[in-house]
Amino acid sequence: MPDAVAMERRPASAGVALAMLGLGTFAIGTDSHIVIGVLDKVAAGLGVGGPQAGQLVTLFSVSYALFAPVCGWLFSGLDRRHAILVASFVFVVGNLVCALAGSYAVMAAGRVLAAFGAGMYVPLAFAIATSLVPPERRGVALPVGTYAGQYVDWHYIFFAVAALGAMKFAMLAAFLPSLPALASTTLRERLAPAASPKVLTALSTTFIVVLSEYTLYSYISIVFAQGRAAILPAVLLAFGIGAFLGNLGVGFATDRFGPRRILIAAVAVQTALLPSVVLARDIPSVAITLAAAWGVVSYMYLVPIQHRLVELSKEAGPMTLSLNSSAIYLGIAGGGALGGLVLAVFGVGSLAASATLLGLLALAIIWRSF
Repeated sequence: MPDAVAMERRPASAGVALAMLGLGTFAIGTDSHIVIGVLDKVAAGLGVGGPQAGQLVTLFSVSYALFAPVCGWLFSGLDRRHAILVASFVFVVGNLVCALAGSYAVMAAGRVLAAFGAGMYVPLAFAIATSLVPPERRGVALPVGTYAGQYVDWHYIFFAVAALGAMKFAMLAAFLPSLPALASTTLRERLAPAASPKVLTALSTTFIVVLSEYTLYSYISIVFAQGRAAILPAVLLAFGIGAFLGNLGVGFATDRFGPRRILIAAVAVQTALLPSVVLARDIPSVAITLAAAWGVVSYMYLVPIQHRLVELSKEAGPMTLSLNSSAIYLGIAGGGALGGLVLAVFGVGSLAASATLLGLLALAIIWRSF
């Protein structure tokens, strides 16, 4: 039965199912970044250093980046209702493992398991209803987890994410109608657009910009833990509000001024703000204001790059845009890994310098290639 017919027969239940798909995407976005806001607490709880704890961000992100296209290929022949319920279950189990973790190894295993469920879930959810939860939810979700992490044992944060996942699983099982499988594609077909030099340049730009941001952002809790003012939750809240506002305006700005100008402006401003936020960490009002400005531009670069990939998909194929998601998560993973190395060898002060250099590299590529 076609999707439209199935949805038409059960309008009320379809609405609940769509809302639950959005809740699931929100839970995954929260889970993928929640460690950042409580990194210092997780490190202390597991008895490891900040750089090692930061690799949990890397582990989740690189696992997601690898699992998403592979899961899309492996499970493309399944009824999408069954497949998304399996993905939801695996995601919940992964977060329960994290919540109960008493060692770094168990925590790492939970992060990989949660990433597998997330990598399977997100492409399916977007195939059913695209763009239910916009990217700015990630920035808004993070301060909530950070505030809780200051006063609640970090294990309970993962219990809360698992509970969201379990609620979503129950509601989808009850209300999501059977949905035919999408047309099967091979793994080679999914990865084929990356063979185009133009596509590879655009994906590389995404990777380097995200790498620049997350070299610092992954360790933001440690950066501000060493400051004199306890303002991390306020900084992240300001960042989230800025991200929300930036996403409201980026579409209009891109149409008005063109993708290239917005891309250059967003990356240039972010590159300038990365060291500025660190330098101002002992001046609360300035640090919070700069964090809000950083939030505004932190996602704006994605829309112009997506514009570019949509144009290139006419030549490179329909799977072109989907590869950008893997590039984003590889950038997050790389930022966690690089930031951890820089932090361990050179200290907190070098995080901003490394991020700035990467931002300048991204600007050079954009100026030459876009």
